[in-house]
Amino acid sequence: MPESTTSRTDSSPIPGLDFENIFIKAPIGVFTSTPEGRYISANPAQARMLGYQNPEELIETVTDIATQVYADPAEREEFMRLMEEQGEVFNHECRFRRRDGTELWVSSNVHAIRGEDGQIVVYQGLTTDITERKKAEESLREREEKYRLIFNMGVNAMFLVDNDTTQILECNNKASQLFGYSPQELLSMKMTDLSTTPEVTQQACRENVAKRERVYQKKDGRLLSVEVTSEHFYLANRAVHIAAIADITDKKQAEEALQASEDRFKLAMDASRDGVYEWDLETREIYYSPGWKRMLGYEPHELPDDFSVWENRTRPEDVKKSWQMLQEVVEGKRERFELEFEMQHKDGHWIHILSRSNIYKDASGTPVRVIGTHVDITESKRQREYLSLSESRYRKAQALAKVGNWEYNLKTTEYWGSDEARKIFGFDPDKDSFSSEEVENCIIEREKVHQALVDLIENGKPYNLEYNIITKNTGKLKTIVSIAEIEKDGARNPVKVSGVIHDITERKRYEQQLSAALNEKEVLLREVHHRVKNNLAAIISLMDLQRRKLKDAHGQDILIELSNRIRAMSLIHEKLYRADLLASIDFHDYSQALVSHLRIAFGSPGIICRVDAPGITIPLDLASPCGMIVNELVTNALKYAFPDGTPRPGNTECRILVRLHRDKDTYTLTVADNGIGWPPGFDWARTQTLGITLVRMLGQHQLGGQYLVDQDNGTSITLTFIDRKE
Repeated sequence: MPESTTSRTDSSPIPGLDFENIFIKAPIGVFTSTPEGRYISANPAQARMLGYQNPEELIETVTDIATQVYADPAEREEFMRLMEEQGEVFNHECRFRRRDGTELWVSSNVHAIRGEDGQIVVYQGLTTDITERKKAEESLREREEKYRLIFNMGVNAMFLVDNDTTQILECNNKASQLFGYSPQELLSMKMTDLSTTPEVTQQACRENVAKRERVYQKKDGRLLSVEVTSEHFYLANRAVHIAAIADITDKKQAEEALQASEDRFKLAMDASRDGVYEWDLETREIYYSPGWKRMLGYEPHELPDDFSVWENRTRPEDVKKSWQMLQEVVEGKRERFELEFEMQHKDGHWIHILSRSNIYKDASGTPVRVIGTHVDITESKRQREYLSLSESRYRKAQALAKVGNWEYNLKTTEYWGSDEARKIFGFDPDKDSFSSEEVENCIIEREKVHQALVDLIENGKPYNLEYNIITKNTGKLKTIVSIAEIEKDGARNPVKVSGVIHDITERKRYEQQLSAALNEKEVLLREVHHRVKNNLAAIISLMDLQRRKLKDAHGQDILIELSNRIRAMSLIHEKLYRADLLASIDFHDYSQALVSHLRIAFGSPGIICRVDAPGITIPLDLASPCGMIVNELVTNALKYAFPDGTPRPGNTECRILVRLHRDKDTYTLTVADNGIGWPPGFDWARTQTLGITLVRMLGQHQLGGQYLVDQDNGTSITLTFIDRKE
């Protein structure tokens, strides 16, 4: 070895230092080589490092270090360039190749020795095998790269944070995307800068909490609900932690929405009168909502969530039907469960329940859950039954009355008819609607009916028609009465005509028969009145003949009065014979004729007789007794009220008034005169004369009336009675 490798500054040898032994036994390679690429010397460690048995074999075999020792000759060129420029290298790393071709990494410390001309003569240096270290470094680098790749490509935002300062040391791209800051901005920030609760975040960074939820803030001010998962460790004696931050904003919102939905569901279940149940077929557990229990009259705490609750409160036959239907749904014979049954209320009465449910299956098709509702339909069922009964009664009433209702849609020009309406027209009983053409084909007087319908729609003219139709199915002639009105929408536009039709065919036939019978009866009645009038006239004539033969004046007066009474009755029959109506007579006309006859009969032309009963007609059963009363009272007035033909003092004319007044079913008949009145002490209620007795009997007993007598100015007798047939 050249002397320069062992020289010291003071050129004094170290006593006892065995350089040869150190050279041979050194654990690292020691060598001397030429710039041309040959080894001059090498220790055993250098030979073993390159795969040779001893230094001699190495020196003899290696003739070109660049190609036989360097894995890449370019690295030899780089080494020589550095040596030329610097004269030495320290910890120069490069790849060598062993004799067997395997590679190793070495670290060299080499310096150049130059000659007098300044040219490099030899290289002297030390070589250390750093292959294991390089492998460790490569493995570490690969792990770091892998971890960095994981760090950057993670689905969550990743931060490497200093525990004490909360300074962000590293962050991945997801962190930048999540918070809206660039990586450079985040690396200049602390975790507390992102938190809405910095003190809590700073404390959490110092505590090894595996997982927690926090609210952080994005760069634009929006808040994020996040879940932070962290792992604390030491990095180069520095307390740090890696924080994985997952955005759970949507999850929190979904949880809040779910919680709100569950709260609303619970409130709805508490408030609802309908019941909800959920039955787990695997565990046999069942849930009844509060509304389900209240529907049966129980508070939620009074009934357990047990399947027997339903079975014990449902009619046995309904339980059997429920199981049967459930089995059919499970077997796929039915799409869903829907059944009405009865359950017993807490107070003992039975309520009608409509049960609907769905059966849910697992992936293998096995039924696992039943969810359904119970609705109390007791009231609606009662209303449906009442409606059905009402509809039945309505149809029966229409059938009995032969009245049907119909509707005409102005947009579709289609008719709808009730059962009876379709029956009247002879339409198909199973067809609700029919065309306007079908209706018109049944109507004989089409133009009249069509015009009436147009007048109703366009002008609002009342629609009330009687016309004949030919039924569609039998071709029979029918007479109907149709009444209709128009229906309008919110804009007052006509949209529909609704009406009723009444089959009056039978009524018209009966009316015709009755009209014929009435005509015959009227002819007979007129004939009867005519014959009665003639017979009474014959009796009056006979009595007149008899009166003329009597010499006794009193007897003649009696016959005259009797004739007048008969004439009063005869006059009624004469009026009825000539009247348009046979049931009643014009009382004014009748009284006028009766009073005129009496005035002439008693020869009293100076007495003024007036009748006041304008427009009043009176039935036959009232006309006869009223006529007799008028006859008797007017006769008495003509005979006794005006002696010597003079009225009561203070009056200039002799007057007799006959008045009949009617107020609803009450009649008031008055016969008054202004004569001298009754003699003192005269009690008309006790008088037994035939005329007064006849007046009392007819008024009080036959007519059931009450008399009022007034003698302030002559004599006024008023009878008030009621037509008891009204």
